[in-house]
Amino acid sequence: MTEIQRTIDETADYKLIFYAPVDSVNRIKDAIFEVGGGVLGGGRYTRCCFSSYGTGQFRAEVGAAGGETGVLNVREEVKVEILCHGKKTTKAAVRALLHTHPLDVPAYEVYKTEFGFLPHQLVAQPTPEARLSWRPRTQEEEKMASEVQHKISKQFESAKLAARQAASQTVQSQEQKDVSPRSKDGNLTAILDFLEKNSDKESKDGENTPSS
Repeated sequence: MTEIQRTIDETADYKLIFYAPVDSVNRIKDAIFEVGGGVLGGGRYTRCCFSSYGTGQFRAEVGAAGGETGVLNVREEVKVEILCHGKKTTKAAVRALLHTHPLDVPAYEVYKTEFGFLPHQLVAQPTPEARLSWRPRTQEEEKMASEVQHKISKQFESAKLAARQAASQTVQSQEQKDVSPRSKDGNLTAILDFLEKNSDKESKDGENTPSS
């Protein structure tokens, strides 16, 4: 194992999940906590875990140490989830689990949690003081916010109107440069002349086209 991999393993977090009978779960948790499991926030919180109740079952076969052979055992059990920091602590937690669990083959799982988030992937969380200091707006603050929003809206509308006027003036100026000054009658005459010329051209083209 390289030094880099060893460093990663010891700075990563692992989750230990196990199932145990109700009457023995506290003894198992205590053993895991004693070796450093369930520590969060760099030591600010200890003995942390989550427990949920459910129904477990098994049937002991020949050679099993627990339960009557061939009989299905159904009983209430507890599922416990404990976070462990570093591979060394996680291995110690698993050993504590195996030494204190009443069954000869305990059911447990170990997962390596996500490691190595970059700063831009993290979302800053408010401090407890900031969360406690939050309060709804007063009527005076609501009125002030409404007035500010109204002023901003008026300024935005004025800016849009000025932009439209500037655009209209630009278009009119461009039209005056591109189109020669003519009266409406002069424009109509020019259009009729254009249509007559093109109609005459189409007629001549039709006459010059050889018949089949």
